[in-house]
Amino acid sequence: MRAPLTLLAFQATWLFLVFAGFSLVFWGVAGIDWREAIRESGSALFTIGFATPEGGVPLFLVFAEAIIGLTLMALLISYLPTIYASFQQREFMVSKLAVRTGAPTSPWQALIIAQLTGSFETLDDAFWRDWEDWFIEIAESHTSLVILNFYRSPDPDNHWIATARTVLDMAALRIAVVDLPAGVGPHIAIRSGSLSFRTLARYFRFPHDLDPQPSDPISVTQDQFDVAYDLIAASGVPVVADRQAAWIAFAGWRVNYDAVIVAAADAFIVPADPWLSLGPDAIAPEPHDDLDDDTGGEIAP
Repeated sequence: MRAPLTLLAFQATWLFLVFAGFSLVFWGVAGIDWREAIRESGSALFTIGFATPEGGVPLFLVFAEAIIGLTLMALLISYLPTIYASFQQREFMVSKLAVRTGAPTSPWQALIIAQLTGSFETLDDAFWRDWEDWFIEIAESHTSLVILNFYRSPDPDNHWIATARTVLDMAALRIAVVDLPAGVGPHIAIRSGSLSFRTLARYFRFPHDLDPQPSDPISVTQDQFDVAYDLIAASGVPVVADRQAAWIAFAGWRVNYDAVIVAAADAFIVPADPWLSLGPDAIAPEPHDDLDDDTGGEIAP
């Protein structure tokens, strides 16, 4: 509830400060008692007009307060659609990813579904470009309209930061694990995502290394990576034969965004990282598990 309550509190606070400030101005300038000053300020601020300025109250002050009150209301009216438009644009891509990965989202499941549906070519042709644009938009809109960071997705099990985390991990796994030519798409996605989240990290002062090294530790363990590697391999995705080399490559890519994505997840109360669900008992899903629609019928590849 933080975001909507904060937005409403802003408007109430601004109006109260203007109301109280002009009450003091009227009281000091016109020499009227405080009750009359409050009455004059309320009438002018909300443009109700029930009070006729008397006792030396300057008309230009009454007009100034009325203009400020109208301006604050106009700002709220114009601000809400702007926020909603950016929110809707962001959440469209969040929902779009759930189609490709299932819900809750996980990066290895996205690669598994791409294999099951034969859509790796589509993934590499268009998917990464769309998310490059999304990351750039996030960096701009979520620093100019900061309150957007606190608006959650309609699905309580999802979150825009969880979506970003999944896409970045998808790109890292695509480069490090999948033994198919990937092109530059996933590399650009990681770069744009890392830069976007560093922009947010600077704004919110999240601790992060401006120049992380490939050997720096990350929040994903090698045991968790091994489980994901096995899940991907069990689904039929061609994987890099050298598991250790794949882990080193994955860690070297994830270190670019690991610290900032973890800090953002903590700050904005994001659902648990799917990597935490990977244990020794994790098994590969059946081919139809995440390809079923709501009626239980299988969606053909």
